Amino acid sequence: MQRVPQIDFTSLNFAEILVQPGLSSVFVYSNPQYSVLRAAVGSLSQSSILPIQSPHQNATWSLTFPGPAVECEDVDAGLESRIKKNMHEASRNHWGTSYGYIFSEKLGPLLHIASYGPPQPVGTNTSLRLYVAVVPDVLQAEDGNYDSAAESAKVITCQLYNTSYTAEFRYVGGVQHVGLSTAGSYGYTGFSSSTAGVQQLSYVIDPGRSGDAYALTAYNVPLVRGFAYHAVFEAFNQVLIGSISTKRADGPVRLVIASGMVNSALFNTRELSFPIEWGYSRSLKSFADRGNAKCNGLSVAPLGNSTLSMKDTIQEMFRNATISLMSSEMLEPNYTSPYAPDEVMVETTEWPLLYTYSASTLSVAYGIALGMSLFSFLTGAFTISRNGGYSFTTKFSTILRTVQAAYWSAGLQASDGHGNDPIPKHVEKIVISFPENGKIVYQPAPAYEVSQQRRVL
Repeated sequence: MQRVPQIDFTSLNFAEILVQPGLSSVFVYSNPQYSVLRAAVGSLSQSSILPIQSPHQNATWSLTFPGPAVECEDVDAGLESRIKKNMHEASRNHWGTSYGYIFSEKLGPLLHIASYGPPQPVGTNTSLRLYVAVVPDVLQAEDGNYDSAAESAKVITCQLYNTSYTAEFRYVGGVQHVGLSTAGSYGYTGFSSSTAGVQQLSYVIDPGRSGDAYALTAYNVPLVRGFAYHAVFEAFNQVLIGSISTKRADGPVRLVIASGMVNSALFNTRELSFPIEWGYSRSLKSFADRGNAKCNGLSVAPLGNSTLSMKDTIQEMFRNATISLMSSEMLEPNYTSPYAPDEVMVETTEWPLLYTYSASTLSVAYGIALGMSLFSFLTGAFTISRNGGYSFTTKFSTILRTVQAAYWSAGLQASDGHGNDPIPKHVEKIVISFPENGKIVYQPAPAYEVSQQRRVL
């Protein structure tokens, strides 16, 4: 059993919860913590699960744990009709700019344009939902007339619910492979901005710590888990919430992108492919590509029609973002907590280097090596035998002993010209000199007639 990266949604590391002390303490949800935002943004930007640290280069383990997920579906006919009606009203009030928000007493404000202000809470225990509306025909509307364009609207809703995750981790040479699935629905997660009562998260002043330090004496696990789910859902939505709208100024109609969805896989779905195609059809690149001779490197034609579904893509993106929380050390479980997950069984694999040769190939290789070694040994032994067992060097003194036109202070014997090593004693004391250039030498001259002398090294 071993500790591996896991998620503990009973931890206070996910949601920023503020405490308002009083007779009945109030615990207020504020926002997701930075580590949750960072993991969500990283996963959505890369359109994948972030790298999760493995305890071994080659390892396999499996995790099963409760966690949040989103279920996306088309809105019902009645709600879709009300949404389209709101679009008609918005288009009349905002001539020249595509509708940016949906409002009714039941839905609450779903703001898509930042200039209208931040989204407002819709009330306690309201299910946490994300609405996505796609209106392709708005790009074809002329003179700001969006009434007919609203009929092409495609609206889906994604609701947060509690489910069971099964994640299969496999690492081969440090390369990560994650198999992910969810099973079952254990109720939808509602919105709760705050809760009160000492039975929720009771605390007392901790006398062992300085300042206003609190020690928890009660812990409402479902409440903390709900706040954690809310934090993950909000971090996910912060990347997607916004709009891609049209704006008509003094020139042609332009796209105004005010959403991070363009940095995610959501923009690769078939429902959201039309802004790319529309922008390409009106750009200078498309006119250049219509000519007979294309300029290399001028433009790249857009991809063909995508087969990805917007609903399936959002669901997968949320699952990837949830698992990516394991990549953050700040979100690791506190194993001193009674609610911390257990250690898991980790299977490791060692990959030794194995070399396999055929017997015939190996015999030929070793036979050639042994034959060459034996040939070298016999050649060396024969050479030593032919030279009387002497060794030879290429020192300067050996070369000089073979020089013919030089003055020697003493005579050399025939055996001294063989270059034996070590040098004989009587040869070490001989002084040698060289005649002047062009002088004919018939015999060695006495040592006192030598103008330049040098001792043999």
